Amino acid sequence: MNLNKKIEVSPELYDQLKTFLERGIVQQDGSTIDFSPVQTITISRGKATFSPPASFKTQLGPIRVETTISSASVKANGIKIEIDNSPIDIEVKPNGMGLAD
Repeated sequence: MNLNKKIEVSPELYDQLKTFLERGIVQQDGSTIDFSPVQTITISRGKATFSPPASFKTQLGPIRVETTISSASVKANGIKIEIDNSPIDIEVKPNGMGLAD
């Protein structure tokens, strides 16, 4: 008797998860979060804290941004990724949920 469970996901999600597990990297829309320096992830009350922080890189027009991410948390209708040393954070939402307020 085989007790393994198979779960089908979209090819895009599968590719993201595979890359994350193989390389510790998540890429989306020209931005990269590199979790390879992270040694510990603490999860408590809907918040994941990364130690040391993950590195974050993106391009905003002619400006290249490189910083770190110390935590991500579940918020109403999305996941908030707090960019260290920045007044700007990232909010991840499912398609069709609209932009962050």
